[in-house]
Amino acid sequence: MKVGIFYFSGCGNTAWVTQKTIERLTDSGHEVVFLYNLEKDFPAEFPKTDLDIFFSPIYYAGIPSLVVDKIKRLPITGDKKASFWTVAGQFSGIGRTFGAFLLKDRGYEVHTTHMIRMPDTYLPLKISQITEEQKKEIYQKAIEEIKEGVSALEKEEPCRVESKITAFIASLLYFPYLYYLRYVLSYCFISTNACIKCGKCERDCPCQVIHRKNGRPQWYKGCTGCFRCVNTCPVSAIDISWIGFSAGIFLGLIGLFFVSIYCGFLGSILGFLIKIIAFLFGFWLGTLSFQKIYQKLPVEKGLLMKGRKRVFLSDEEK
Repeated sequence: MKVGIFYFSGCGNTAWVTQKTIERLTDSGHEVVFLYNLEKDFPAEFPKTDLDIFFSPIYYAGIPSLVVDKIKRLPITGDKKASFWTVAGQFSGIGRTFGAFLLKDRGYEVHTTHMIRMPDTYLPLKISQITEEQKKEIYQKAIEEIKEGVSALEKEEPCRVESKITAFIASLLYFPYLYYLRYVLSYCFISTNACIKCGKCERDCPCQVIHRKNGRPQWYKGCTGCFRCVNTCPVSAIDISWIGFSAGIFLGLIGLFFVSIYCGFLGSILGFLIKIIAFLFGFWLGTLSFQKIYQKLPVEKGLLMKGRKRVFLSDEEK
């Protein structure tokens, strides 16, 4: 079987799973025709394959906005087969369901989906901080999960996705991220005084939303929330400030208050939509204003991660 591989990896876990899957496919007698990183521009055309496998990490209970955008730009295929795999720290959320839906929209026949559990790289969560022994156990189990996934591919077992209840609950967290937080989260990132102005975060950003100003990084809209900059900063100088979130919530509530007063005469549905828009606009304005002020008056208080680093195994250990 000729296989094509598409993948995106924010901090390295998905890249590791992709490579181990390729090794398993090769050992099983299959041919991997191409390996395409979704961060890159599309080639003129892709080689012909019998099956395409897509690998994506899980962010905010779903797949990264970068992956969504790239899949939507894929050329529409005919009856080509596909499998969608997610790499998650805890659970897949709505990832496999939504990934399979996007592929079907491009003409793919999605036979299987699969989830591989890996160490969580979302640093604000305390659960992300696990011991080296726990990490190694997760990696060993991941190898077995990869074998199970390849076996399912060969047997063309029915597509397994999240339960309806899980998908519904996860969507409440995921869709606000996908369609709005990507334009807000960027403005909550800051560089502390520990920054050595090396430019690594700017060079490594998969969405190219980091640009330096006076040598210090500054984030712009379009962030996919991969936390690569945070996890790979050589001096742990990148963080998120609660003050930025608080500023966003404060202005969001102000916008909601004034709209409630001056638009109370509107119908219930229209009034509700305007209130939501007012809150989101205020939240965006608050976070944006915070970042602009912070650049001039850096106050290193209310930090979310406080120098915590990556939690996955290093490239050498993997």
